[in-house]
Amino acid sequence: ACAFTMFAGAASFTDEADIQALDAVNMLTTLGVIQGYEDNSFQPDGVVTRAEMAKMIFVVRNNSADDEAYADITTNLTDINGHWAEGYIKFCESQGIIAGYGDNTFKPDATVTGVEAAKMLLVLTGYDEVNAGLTGTAWATNTLRHAGAAGILDNESASLSAGLPRQWAAQMIYNTLSADRVKWSTDSGTFDDVLNGGIKETVGYAYMGLTKSVGILTTVSKDSLTLTGIDEAESDKVYSGSN
Repeated sequence: ACAFTMFAGAASFTDEADIQALDAVNMLTTLGVIQGYEDNSFQPDGVVTRAEMAKMIFVVRNNSADDEAYADITTNLTDINGHWAEGYIKFCESQGIIAGYGDNTFKPDATVTGVEAAKMLLVLTGYDEVNAGLTGTAWATNTLRHAGAAGILDNESASLSAGLPRQWAAQMIYNTLSADRVKWSTDSGTFDDVLNGGIKETVGYAYMGLTKSVGILTTVSKDSLTLTGIDEAESDKVYSGSN
């Protein structure tokens, strides 16, 4: 069994039988990264918009959905003023996670493709556009190469060139939480997962305090999981005993 220390009671949706990426959906709804609808459905095959993807990444990066501090920052984008996701989009733009089109529009209500979402998540992980080749004519090829190597595309069943369904967006973000943060190394000319000061950490730990524990599942309660027989080689060193 593998668990994250902040994983709590899983959500229960009326259409749960239709959710293939159930572990990812349960974890991200628990963390507040993605939500269901008022009728208690999840609608796993509904497509994600570019604005919705920006919000989900914002929540991961800030461990909060409060975008008030970013609503008034400067932007080069011309079509997000007054949009419900304005603060989320502006934050992601300021971090280089998203970019507009050549005409300075963002098209917040357009569907996000799988490869576009993967590019955003790569930048969140530490891959910069220049050194990773995430711009220009080969951006999609480079995005898929880096995202595949980082594990961001693991267990994905969606067409990455089409609109990304909600459950597969959840899977991609779930994978990213387990991915190691990286930085560009001028010495090796590659991306290094050992950060300044010799630190190695996952995206989930860096931004949401999540740790991974691998062991034997012995107890399940509403708010926690308990593991024994912990595999220290596979578990994060900050393991605290239960999850």
